[in-house]
Amino acid sequence: MIFSIMHYLTKKPILYKFNKKKMVRASYNLYMCTAELNNFLKFMSQNEIEDSFYGWFKCLCLHTWFVESRLKREGKEGQFLNTFFTSLPVEDAAARSKFINDGRHLLSSDEKQLTCTKFAIHKLLDENINKSDCHLANAIWLCLYNPDSTKTRNLEKIVEFVRRQKLHIDQIDTKTLLKSGYIDYLNFENFQIEKKKTLKLWNEINYRIYNCRFKVL
Repeated sequence: MIFSIMHYLTKKPILYKFNKKKMVRASYNLYMCTAELNNFLKFMSQNEIEDSFYGWFKCLCLHTWFVESRLKREGKEGQFLNTFFTSLPVEDAAARSKFINDGRHLLSSDEKQLTCTKFAIHKLLDENINKSDCHLANAIWLCLYNPDSTKTRNLEKIVEFVRRQKLHIDQIDTKTLLKSGYIDYLNFENFQIEKKKTLKLWNEINYRIYNCRFKVL
């Protein structure tokens, strides 16, 4: 008991490269960019993914995986951001569900299911991203489609999209990722960035939510 107390009292605080408050804010910005810059309804329609709340959530989890995968490479700072970022998809889904269901909250069992779904999707992608396109295609099919689904005509393009999107997120400057959190995404049609949409969202986050001058660090 005494040893445990002494260990706690003498434990050195973790020193980070960036201010912790800015990193917490960056984690929220990362999620806002992920959830709002990607047109999930269009993505679902293009790829014949189940048009439902659960289908939307699975597409969201695919895109949060790009960020979480990158944060894992950023040492203790990435781990700190990921602590906040990782819970946001389920929290957001719960809030959206309440709006859709006339104010009714998700049951705790439903939230647990969403958490398990997110974990399963991320695990499948982690295990197959460095394998062949065939392995990755199978993982994506398990992540996004129902077990009895045969509507997978765009699976080859989704594989290319996942690889390109991950490469794009991996190449984002570390300071931008950890200190500001303002990132952009490739669209599914031609793997390009919609700059006008991106800048509009960044400005909305800054002016309406934070009420400060726009600046991407």
